[in-house]
Amino acid sequence: MAGRQRQRGVTLVELVVALFVAAALAAIAIPSYRSYLQRVDVNTAIADISRICLGLEKFRLSEGRLPDSLAEAGFGSLRDPWGNAYEYLNFSPAFPAGAARTATSYPSTPSSTSTAEVRTGSARRLLPLDKVATTS
Repeated sequence: MAGRQRQRGVTLVELVVALFVAAALAAIAIPSYRSYLQRVDVNTAIADISRICLGLEKFRLSEGRLPDSLAEAGFGSLRDPWGNAYEYLNFSPAFPAGAARTATSYPSTPSSTSTAEVRTGSARRLLPLDKVATTS
C-alpha cells in the first residue's frame, strides 16, 4: 500500500455544496440588481418629465401659449426608458382663431388655473400654469 498515491480532486459533495452557495448568491443578487435597474428607469423618466416641464414653461413664456404637441416644443422624438413616447395633454382654454393671446396671472384657485399633464407609464406630473386670457 505504500506504492499507492492518494489522488487529489473535488468530490461530488464538495461540488454540490459549491453550486448551492452560488445559486443562493444568485437568488439574492439578481432581484436586487433588477430592482436597481427599475429605480434607474423611474428616475430617468422623472428627470425627462422635469425637463419637458421646463421646456413647456419656456415655450409658454416665449410664445404666450402652450404648445399643441411635444414636437412643437422640441420634444417630439423623446422616449421614456421603456421605449414609449411621452404623452402631452394641453388643458388650457381654447381661443378663437385670430384672437390675441396674453399671459395673465390670476389668483391660484382651482377654477382659474390651467394645467398641462405630461405622463409616461407610471410616472405622471400635473403642471399648474398661469391662466392665459384672450384680449380683443
